[in-house]
Amino acid sequence: MITVGEAVSSQYADLVAGGDIFYFQWEQDLLNWFQGFHNPILDKINVFVTTLGDKGIFWIVLTLMMLLLCGTKAWYSSDHKTLKTFIFSHQKQIAWASFFALVLSVIIVNIVLKRVTVRCRPAWILEPMNHMLVFADDYSFPSGHTSASFASAVAIFKNNKKWGTPAIILATGIALTRLYLFIHWPTDVFVSVFIGIFCGLMGARIAKKIQNKYNNEKVSID
Repeated sequence: MITVGEAVSSQYADLVAGGDIFYFQWEQDLLNWFQGFHNPILDKINVFVTTLGDKGIFWIVLTLMMLLLCGTKAWYSSDHKTLKTFIFSHQKQIAWASFFALVLSVIIVNIVLKRVTVRCRPAWILEPMNHMLVFADDYSFPSGHTSASFASAVAIFKNNKKWGTPAIILATGIALTRLYLFIHWPTDVFVSVFIGIFCGLMGARIAKKIQNKYNNEKVSID
């Protein structure tokens, strides 16, 4: 009889063969500590929360909604009902900040670092693999879920602390689920938090510069 752990190991054999295995002992110890909390209720909660970060979909949808709603509100409240007003209004700075932050996160994490490091996930090579409730077929470092979540959340927080606080809390929850579910090393998550913060701050800065340029153009026209 093939165990779940053996099935996981077999499924990812090619990725393990083509990747690198490196981790600290304390990382394995911390992951094993998280495994002690497993129960059916927490498993379902963690799977649901981590799913919000899949491919950054929650943050992408949130950003698109902010772009649309904030732009529409600005357009209706403005005396200058132009396409530029809809796109570059002050109300949309928070949305553009999140947008640019997510783009930076994807470039740094998914396009560059994951392809360079090819770090094998803990669930592919360590016991207890049978606790892996979410299957992942890309390499481990850094955590795209964590980076994208903190990138968007920090960008939002920089522009609106009332909205940003729950966003930061959710981003933290998503990051912790990656450890609970045994699919990321702690250093994957820790480094990704800082990458996300960097992307969030840079996204906010880029959005602010665009907003300032739009305001200057608006003043010169008026």
